[in-house]
Amino acid sequence: MEMKFKQLDLPTGISLVYEKNSDRVSLEVFDEGVNESMCIALHVEDLTLIAECINHILKKDAKK
Repeated sequence: MEMKFKQLDLPTGISLVYEKNSDRVSLEVFDEGVNESMCIALHVEDLTLIAECINHILKKDAKK
């Protein structure tokens, strides 16, 4: 399964790739404008930490 997130007006975004029978996830940050990307292999459990970090940032930003 692959999920790709990109704002329509920007060439940058992120992609998550998860294979059903694996405990690994690939996280890719890309810039289609310059045709560059960086891919990181993560364990599925790491997604919980990433979600907690994102939620912390969103809560902090909502208080402004």
